[in-house]
Amino acid sequence: MPGHAVEISSEGELIGRATVDESGRFATRLDFRTIAPGRHVVTAHCGVVLSSVIDHILAASTGAATGSAAVLLFVVLVIAALVRVPSRRMAS
Repeated sequence: MPGHAVEISSEGELIGRATVDESGRFATRLDFRTIAPGRHVVTAHCGVVLSSVIDHILAASTGAATGSAAVLLFVVLVIAALVRVPSRRMAS
């Protein structure tokens, strides 16, 4: 029913709320801050009970600036190593 409230839970914990739209659908972001990564059953309570299994993963990102700085540092170190190696060989 349009306008009907939906509560989404996993392991007995409320992880999201939504409202049914005019086409009978609902969407929301799920809050898994206190639920460990892994496979979980997610249940939507909206007059009827809908259940599905999801895989909750933990992703990490270093960010563009940090990643670029690391690549730049690596390139500088490789160039420095290449410049120093021939000068040592010539001195021998």
